[in-house]
Amino acid sequence: MKIIDMHAHIWVRELYGQMHMEMIDACHKNDVDRLLVSALFGGFCPDEKDIADANNAVIEFSQKFPDLVRGMIYVNPFYDSAAETVREYLKHDEMVGIKLWIATFCDEECVNPVIEEAIRQDVPVLLHSWHKSVGQLDRESTGEHVANIAKRYPEAKIIMAHLGGNYYHGIKSIRNLPNVWTDISGTCDERDAVDYTLKNVGADRILYGTDLPGSIQDCIAQVEESAATPEEKEKIYYKNALKLFRRLK
Repeated sequence: MKIIDMHAHIWVRELYGQMHMEMIDACHKNDVDRLLVSALFGGFCPDEKDIADANNAVIEFSQKFPDLVRGMIYVNPFYDSAAETVREYLKHDEMVGIKLWIATFCDEECVNPVIEEAIRQDVPVLLHSWHKSVGQLDRESTGEHVANIAKRYPEAKIIMAHLGGNYYHGIKSIRNLPNVWTDISGTCDERDAVDYTLKNVGADRILYGTDLPGSIQDCIAQVEESAATPEEKEKIYYKNALKLFRRLK
């Protein structure tokens, strides 16, 4: 296995068929062996039908391309049903983790049952995280929110997405938290991002992701242009993900 892209999305119901074929083609062209996908339907605060439609679309996608695609369960912690949704969808072998986006801050009390279920099921939770100087979205988590939930549940496997968006802010927040990993997706234009993260958290806690339909090649270039050793690059590309996602086959 050469590359595990652990952060990819289906965004729009109407473009689902077109989008997934473009993603599959990009993976084949760039030697991606596993693609972990969540579907973000229903805007920033999806209702329970949006959540069901999203997760069912991911299962359908995974079953259509079983040698490549695996799923991340999307939930809205605002609903009391979120933990039950995790339990139900983990009955499907295609699902390997959990994805939270912007419906709530990731350290709100309503998130606790989801994290507790993730601990029971031994699956990672991928948390959207982005720190902006302007335009911060309502209930958009930053590295500080990620650190709060990670400290509350030190036994949880937490992934801070996008190096926290602003990696100087995000990495500082999670640097001393061994139960937090981070992925490089969404930061492919930042030359120093991987080197800074290597220096502050080490190669064992960095994951390769693209935020597809973003650019696979740009993210590969970001790793290749870094100061990472060949052994560290292997960890980033796939070895860390294999250790973290116990259900990944």
